[in-house]
Amino acid sequence: HGRIRASLEMMKSVCDDVLTIEKVQKKGFEYFVTVCSPLSWVEELSDLERVSMLSSKIDFKVGIEVAQDLDSAFESKRVAVAADWLHLRQVAVNFLSNARKFTGVG
Repeated sequence: HGRIRASLEMMKSVCDDVLTIEKVQKKGFEYFVTVCSPLSWVEELSDLERVSMLSSKIDFKVGIEVAQDLDSAFESKRVAVAADWLHLRQVAVNFLSNARKFTGVG
């Protein structure tokens, strides 16, 4: 079940990348700014990518460090950031996909 989901996510990412390139070439690229917790975003992304990494026998670990002055805000879940999370996710998935391709087992 996890492998199917990971494969579907990868296919979606590739399709999204191709569509984005076409939009940029046609000058029709749009930003989709939404508000999201950066910690939740990283946790969700790492959970999805962990499945792909494990299927490639790669030990995938994510560590998150938060500046001391923001620590209490993050703990209380009061932090939200406006960004184009969809496109940031595409970039991160592409980066991690390349890392997986060029990383040996371990």
